[in-house]
Amino acid sequence: MRVGAVGTTSLVVVSVLVSVAIAELAVRSMNLEPPPMWEFNRTVGWRYQPGLRTWYRTSEFTSWVEINATGLHDREHAYTKAADVFRVLLLGDSFTAAIEVPFENSFARILEKRLNELAAPKRVEVINAGVGGFSTVNELLMFREEGTKYKPDLVLLFLVDPDIRDNFHLTAENVVPGAPYFALIDGHLVLRHFPTGALTSVKRYVGRLRIVRLAYRIFASLGPRLAAGEKQHSDLSAPHALSMASLYAERRRPEWEQAIEITRTLVRELDREVGATGGRLAVVSFGSTVSGEVQGRSGTGRGGPERELQEFFASLRIPSHWLGHCLDNEDRIHGRPVRFSHDRHFNTHGHELVAADLEAFLRDHDLLPGVVAHETAEAAHSRASVPGLTSPCRASSDSTS
Repeated sequence: MRVGAVGTTSLVVVSVLVSVAIAELAVRSMNLEPPPMWEFNRTVGWRYQPGLRTWYRTSEFTSWVEINATGLHDREHAYTKAADVFRVLLLGDSFTAAIEVPFENSFARILEKRLNELAAPKRVEVINAGVGGFSTVNELLMFREEGTKYKPDLVLLFLVDPDIRDNFHLTAENVVPGAPYFALIDGHLVLRHFPTGALTSVKRYVGRLRIVRLAYRIFASLGPRLAAGEKQHSDLSAPHALSMASLYAERRRPEWEQAIEITRTLVRELDREVGATGGRLAVVSFGSTVSGEVQGRSGTGRGGPERELQEFFASLRIPSHWLGHCLDNEDRIHGRPVRFSHDRHFNTHGHELVAADLEAFLRDHDLLPGVVAHETAEAAHSRASVPGLTSPCRASSDSTS
């Protein structure tokens, strides 16, 4: 009897595996689902699939994506740095990774090209370590795991206000269960879920199955309807229910204060670790995902949380730059879109604008080697321009070192 039960169970298991294999082959042969862009990673949470070559298509754009051997949306970079090279490492999320536009049209590549057109004693190499879905937590871990190997002279940390929310571990746990996070205990960061455990290996291989991804995408498409049906049962007091608009409320929930404090501590720690390797840290904000109208009604004022963080960065002598006003002005006031209308990532014009503004920021704060920092004001203004740009794009809220 027991032998018969084992045989029946084995037959069921084999049948399921064969069915999954046939379904997977069918999905691949009919190209119903592209190869996965990400894979789970035991140390940083997730990264792009090393060596991936695929088309990334939506109703708004089609771009060819190539991921290098170390999982970066970039060309190959040797870890060894030549003596005549000044390296700039970019840490950020999908806005930095820029898989929505052709590789050469990303702000990382445009910035590198612009900087190498300057008269400088060293060649500038920009390394893009941005990964979609990253928060400051993942970015700090990415610097430890991968960034330090390149011995960067300058690290640019890119922020958007959802990073503040996602740095709070209860929110992050709801978005990506099992992801690494930091708890703030007695003013010190304590790393949890690190390495992320045996389940990460299982998720890594299961996540490569296109049939699983297709099923998930179909299920996710039902999300709005499911959410509408369950809205009356939701617990709005739960930490993961934090709305971005509530970050701009005059009286924030305690969870927001915790999230902001964790964000401050993460940046302080990254600054310390970058400095220990002989590099320098600067912070750039892409602005808020919350509309200006919502911010205007808040008690904190437009850009409130970002301005608070900038004051903190200034106290640490970390150069910081708020790029959001420039993007908003070009898009909302001057009528030249810098983002895709539905996807909301930067379009080609947006990347050109970001690259030009970053170049000016780096020169203004003497963050580049040699004569680059001493370019004349007239030449700097000329170089900061972008063909077709309606108005100069410089922020008045930068904090200086």
